[in-house]
Amino acid sequence: MSTYADYFNEQYRGHVPSGPVRMTISRSDKPTEGKWEASESCTVEELMDQEDPAGPAINAPTEGPASTGFLSWLHPSSFAWVLDTNILLSSLEHVEAFAHELLCAQLQPQACIPCVYLIVPHVVLEEIDLLKQSTRPHGTTTMGALARRASHWILDTVQQQKYGRNYEQRPLDPKLWILHVQALSTRSTEQRHLTNDQTIVALCAELHKKCGAHIMLVSDDTNACTQAELENIPTFSLQRVLSAIHKHGPATIQQDIYKLYQLCQPNLRHFLSQPAVLAALSAHEWQALGSYTPL
Repeated sequence: MSTYADYFNEQYRGHVPSGPVRMTISRSDKPTEGKWEASESCTVEELMDQEDPAGPAINAPTEGPASTGFLSWLHPSSFAWVLDTNILLSSLEHVEAFAHELLCAQLQPQACIPCVYLIVPHVVLEEIDLLKQSTRPHGTTTMGALARRASHWILDTVQQQKYGRNYEQRPLDPKLWILHVQALSTRSTEQRHLTNDQTIVALCAELHKKCGAHIMLVSDDTNACTQAELENIPTFSLQRVLSAIHKHGPATIQQDIYKLYQLCQPNLRHFLSQPAVLAALSAHEWQALGSYTPL
C-alpha cells in the first residue's frame, strides 16, 4: 500500500538532476526549399561525478549541515514527538487537543519546560501542501480537506505561540513553545537524495545525537517506523495507543489527552511503543501506574 510519502515522490519530485549540470545550446541555419530555417539543440550533462582539478578555492566556505541550529537548545532531559504526515491527517483532533492543553499550561505562572515537544519536519509541510488539492476519499471526507485543516492548525498554533502573551503579558519564550516546525533554511543539503521517510528519520537521529534528548517518531506508517527503529529511534503509532486506551470502554478526547499526558512521564514512556502491553493492563493496573490530573 502506497504511503503519503510515495504519493508525494510520484506527483512532485519526478526525475531531476541531483548535482551540477553543464547545458550546451547550439543554433544553426540551413536552407530548406529555398528558405533559411534556424534549428536549435540543447544538451544537458550532469557533472556530479566529475572532479575539480583545481581543487576548492582557498577562501571558499565549507558547507556543513544546514540544520545545525534547529532545536539545538533542547536539553537532554527533554522529550519530543516528531510527527509524521499521516498523524496530522488521521489523528489531528487528538494532536490539536493535546497541544492546546500543553500550551495553556505554558501561559500560566511558573511555567516550566513542557512534558513533550511536538515537532513537524519541513518535508511533512511539503507533503501536506501537495495533498491540499487531493480528492482522494478518506472516511467521510477527502485527503485534501484533511490536509487543509492540518495546514491551518499548524499556522494558527505557530502564530499563537509567536504573538501570544503569558500571564505577565510578555512574549512566550520559544523554549516553552509546544509546537516546533522545521524551516526550510534548517534542512541539511546532505539529505537531498533521501526519501521523505528517510529524511524524517534522519532528523530524529540528528536531534538525538546533537542534544541527547529523548526523541520518538509518531507515525502510523509501518515502513517509516521500521527505518527509525533500525536507527535506534523509538517509535509509536498513535492510533494503536488510542485503541489500547479505549480497551476498557469509550472515552472522551479529554480523557484520552490526560492518559497520553500520563504516558509522557519518564517512567511510563516505554508503554507508548508497546500498545499490546498497554492494552493488556487492567483498570486496576492503569491506576497503579500513577494518578494524572488535568494539565
